[in-house]
Amino acid sequence: MLVCTAFAAEDGTAGTSASMETVKSAFQTGFQQIASDALGIIAIIVPIALGVCGVIFIAKKAMSWFKSMSGG
Repeated sequence: MLVCTAFAAEDGTAGTSASMETVKSAFQTGFQQIASDALGIIAIIVPIALGVCGVIFIAKKAMSWFKSMSGG
């Protein structure tokens, strides 16, 4: 609806300018919220990913150690 009011103002530039500022403010707020949400998701995913990588690394090292102990 904000976009429609920005294009519908015909009688002067004051209404259009105010509407454009409202649109700019809405976009800025939206992008800040997206960035905040993305950082929150990254903060959740990174510890899980590090744990999975650690388990895979330890499993590979353990398998190579057992293979070396068996003489294969």
